[in-house]
Amino acid sequence: MKLASWALGVGNKYHNKYQRLNKKVPAILKLKYKIADKLVLSKLREVFGGNIKFMPCGGAPLGPDLVSFFHSFALNIKCGYGLTETTATVTLFGDHYFEFNSAGKPINGSEIKIGANDEILVKGPGVMKRYYKKPEATAEVFDEDGWFKTGDAGKIDSYGNLVITDRIKDLMKTSGGKYIAPQKLETALISDSFIEQIAVIGDQQKYVTALAVPSFDNIKKYADEHKISFKNIEDLINNNQIKTMFEKRFEELQKEFSKFEKIKKFTLLPKEFSIEAGEITATLKLKRKVIQKKYKALIDKMYAE
Repeated sequence: MKLASWALGVGNKYHNKYQRLNKKVPAILKLKYKIADKLVLSKLREVFGGNIKFMPCGGAPLGPDLVSFFHSFALNIKCGYGLTETTATVTLFGDHYFEFNSAGKPINGSEIKIGANDEILVKGPGVMKRYYKKPEATAEVFDEDGWFKTGDAGKIDSYGNLVITDRIKDLMKTSGGKYIAPQKLETALISDSFIEQIAVIGDQQKYVTALAVPSFDNIKKYADEHKISFKNIEDLINNNQIKTMFEKRFEELQKEFSKFEKIKKFTLLPKEFSIEAGEITATLKLKRKVIQKKYKALIDKMYAE
């Protein structure tokens, strides 16, 4: 375990502190990396097939810590951004100066800028001309200068990388007038090994709540280690020790968020959101309206208590 931690630390410094920023790698670090790679890092790459030049990621964001982890053992994750209307890719990680919390820089021919309400606007040869036989819908998504309005919110960092902040249509407004970006919260929370899926609730409500699907394997293991008896998953997710454990994890995972953004109450669910149940899309995005309708009783209970 110590060897693996040392090797990943060396890999992190080599790839993420030097190569990513196009800096000259010190000779001693090169030597350490050669040893770390032979003993540990190359074996981690073998798990993913070995000689992989790069691995694209899209559809849903990877947490920056996870992207950094992959890069520390030279698994070249290329995070990007795009939509069906832009023929997929608009931005992508380059070889240098990308940030792990970003979606990279515009690819050749594509242009991006940030419009009203922080909306990401796109121009380029990959952008569609129109929706088929839907002139009104087409007019809604193009501004007067021909920029395509993506419906996503973002910003451009000092290196020119696009940072996605949220889906504009998904922004929630509490009854107190505060705006909540649910995807930002959800991305932070599902980085935890005990949380498999999570749906943040809060639109027109007095505080933020969530429906959380635990990692069933991990909570079973936790229960065994802490001698918590249970007959089934329902029994386990309703156990007070398990609930307390999740409360502590939620508190730690949300420490960087403002008080009004934080999840005040949550409910653990006994089964995952699924495509078959109509709760998520084929690209694994939450169907919030479906989830809110289906779990209305549980949601109402969190606001009634």
